[in-house]
Amino acid sequence: GPLGQGHAMALGAAIGSVGVSPRTLIDVNANKLFGAALPEDVSDITVSILWTIRFPRAVCAFLIGAALAASGTVMQSVLRNPLAS
Repeated sequence: GPLGQGHAMALGAAIGSVGVSPRTLIDVNANKLFGAALPEDVSDITVSILWTIRFPRAVCAFLIGAALAASGTVMQSVLRNPLAS
């Protein structure tokens, strides 16, 4: 099926010059959000890359997409554009 927003955000955080597994994404999120212990194979550099660069970029892209969708909806309702109905 199509990719959901959560999957797309996770994929956006995982893709880059440094490969990151889905398990590492979960481990870093659990560590930063809930204080869970990190496995020893997860380096501090990987945590820094994910938490300071990739996650903010993915969240920003999600918010920009949501703002564009909302503004498009408002424009179509204000201009009474029948193409969207």
